[in-house]
Order: sequence, then structure tokens, then C-alpha cells
Amino acid sequence: MPYGAKYTRLLISHIDRWVAHPSFALDNSLLKQSLKQAANDGANWLWHPCISAIFTEVSAPQRDLQLAVWVAINCADYDDRALIVEPMQVWVGSKAVNIERGNAVLKELTKYGTQNILSPDVWCESIGEEIESSWASQPPTSMSEQKQLQADLLHLVRALDLLHTKHQKCARWLSEAVRIIIPLHAQDSESFRSGSSPRLPGLVECDCQSELQVLEALVHEAAHLYLYRYELASPLVDPAHDRRYESPLRSEPRPLRGILLAYHALAFIACLYRDVLDLGLFSKHKIISDEHEQIVLLALEAERTLLSQSIALTSLGIKIFESTSYVLKYSLR
Repeated sequence: MPYGAKYTRLLISHIDRWVAHPSFALDNSLLKQSLKQAANDGANWLWHPCISAIFTEVSAPQRDLQLAVWVAINCADYDDRALIVEPMQVWVGSKAVNIERGNAVLKELTKYGTQNILSPDVWCESIGEEIESSWASQPPTSMSEQKQLQADLLHLVRALDLLHTKHQKCARWLSEAVRIIIPLHAQDSESFRSGSSPRLPGLVECDCQSELQVLEALVHEAAHLYLYRYELASPLVDPAHDRRYESPLRSEPRPLRGILLAYHALAFIACLYRDVLDLGLFSKHKIISDEHEQIVLLALEAERTLLSQSIALTSLGIKIFESTSYVLKYSLR
């Protein structure tokens, strides 16, 4: 999905102001030149949480080095060395790699891999900051928690394997939006959590207590990430429209934008459940069928609200609404 001109300008303005942490003795001019060229080209690899480095006012060494490594992996013309004063870890491909003291040739790190889609990251090593409620912020302190972490990771790996082997179409759709998956620390609750943010593009955080739960969370948050990306070009709702409406997903009233985000996510989740039923991915057919029906009802609730307030949607918002309605209809096949 290409970037709009508005986001390209925003990226370049932040790149111009950004300076990598001086301790690495990086060639800032060369690094920024490569970043700006990628922004002008609409390079898809910029949709990654490490790009948050250029939007952060306070320079963070690990995050800045992470971005430089990511540029080296993706830009043929960027070849630089980083002075490593103390051993550090950076995320390369789909894992954390140790860099020892000395002058590190960034291009050489590509030997560890370049793939970076749907990559689990338990310890938040890909972004250089701890996500609240992650295992990184609450490491396991008992044998039972260690077993829970192992079980969660097994659910996550199995869910990703199901995608890649049984539902490649969904895997491709997710791969356009999701780069990093951060499992959340397990909680004693029947509900499950997931989240994403425009601040960390391509990152999804979620509970991983079953394979189906992981799939739903990934689809839910990927749907949000797609809309965040659309919003880089234009608002979806008239900024002057400040009324709030009953939400199908939250107890408190939400602005119309929130209703559109919920509608978009629910439509794609409904498709996921329809596909799961058609492909026979899980044995609990009746439970999944009932869940699909409930999700469709919630989506239709949001659809009615959006239809009644369509005058407040921008032209882009209307396009998103119309395309989402087709997605919902597809889930009813």
C-alpha cells in the first residue's frame, strides 16, 4: 500500500530534524539521505515500529541504532559503520542479535536475515522500549509463569503456522500491515487484550492464550493498522464532527471515527471466522459458528450508526465504509 503525499512530507520533515545518537558516530547525512529517498519512493519497509525513532524528541541509543540497521538491511546504497561502545542487541530479520564492542559494519548484519513480517518479539527487542503489560515489563518470576510463557509462545507459533500453511491469503493480507507481534503477559481473565498504535506502525500486541485468539487479535489489529495508514493521507471523519455514539466494542460512547474503526475490524474478523469454518481449521464448529453470528450482529450495529451519520464521513471515509460493507457481505457467503 503506497503512502500519500501528506505522509511523505511528514516523514521528510521529521527526518530533516532527526539526528542519530552521537555515540555511534554514524554518517547522519548519508543515513538521512537514504531515509528520505525511501520516503519519496513510498517504500513499504518504512512501515515498521523502528521508524518511531524519528518521531521521538528524546534520542534513545538502542532505537536509533535499530533504525540505522533497518535502513542498512533495506537500502542497497546505505553502507555505514557504527561505533559500539558497549555490547548491544538489535533486531535483525526476525530475531535479536548481539553486537560486540568495536566498529560494526551494518551491512554485515544482513547475514542474520532480512525477513521482518509477522515476527514474534517477546522481549520488545525490536523497538527498544518495553510495552506495558508485555512479558518484557513483567518477566516470569515463577515456574508457573515460565510454563505460561512457553504455552503462549506455542499458541502464537501454531497460529502463524496455520496462516502460512492453511490460509495463505490471510497471511498475505496480514503481512502488508503487521511486522512485529508482542505477546502480552498472561492474565486471569476470560477476556483477551490486543492493541496497536499509529505511533508504532506495524506492531501488534496481544494475549496468546489460544491459536484462534491469536488469529482474531492479528486480524483485528491489522484492520486498525490499515486504517491508520489510510488516515496518513486524509481524515476519515469531518474533524468538526464531535458527537459520540454507542460502540459495539466498548462500554463508553465513542466518536464516529471509533465506530468506523470498529466496523472495519469486525467485518474482517467476521471474514476470518467464516474462513475458519470453511477451511475446518478448528474442531469447535458450533462455538465458532455462534461467534461468527455474534460478530456479524455487532458489525451491523456499527453499520447502522455509520449509515445514519454518513454525512459526517469524508470522501475517503465513505470509500472505506463502502469497501468494508463488501467485506462484511463476503463473510455471509
